[in-house]
Amino acid sequence: MAVTSVTHQPPKGFEFVGAEYSNLKVAPLSWTVTSDPATGAVTLTAPPGGWAMDQYINFRFKYKAGDALRGADGDHGATFTGTGVSPTGDWLVTGNTRVQPDS
Repeated sequence: MAVTSVTHQPPKGFEFVGAEYSNLKVAPLSWTVTSDPATGAVTLTAPPGGWAMDQYINFRFKYKAGDALRGADGDHGATFTGTGVSPTGDWLVTGNTRVQPDS
């Protein structure tokens, strides 16, 4: 099984600033980033062949919320595509993000 893309839909108004992953057992991963200007969804696309998913990998999407969003909240979601997985056509993970003031 290989993952070919990971997509995150942030709450409205979030500005994408980068992505990273963590897992010490996985060789360095590379990707291309695309953003849907209409929805704000951010997709990381794997090189040809995808990322082998024989181990746990944690992708982290990083955003800037901005002062205007302090105390705001919004829905978000995440999904992925790959080989050897069933396509869902919908968000696999959904939730609500609340922006907290810096402490």
